[in-house]
Amino acid sequence: RDLKSTNVLLTKERKAVLTDIGLNPIKLETSKSSSPNLHWTAPEMFDTNPKITEKIDVYSFGMVVYEIAT
Repeated sequence: RDLKSTNVLLTKERKAVLTDIGLNPIKLETSKSSSPNLHWTAPEMFDTNPKITEKIDVYSFGMVVYEIAT
């Protein structure tokens, strides 16, 4: 749930490397006010009781690809 463009770095060989994955504590509860990355957060995370699935990371990845494309 912390995938964003600032966590994707490029090496000298121009390979993408993900950083800061798994370093944040796991949140059992998420609310609108506690989400630090609103631009990359999937809309379903704003529900009262969000269901945490891999689809949330897919949405964040799509937002990163969108940033690269634009």
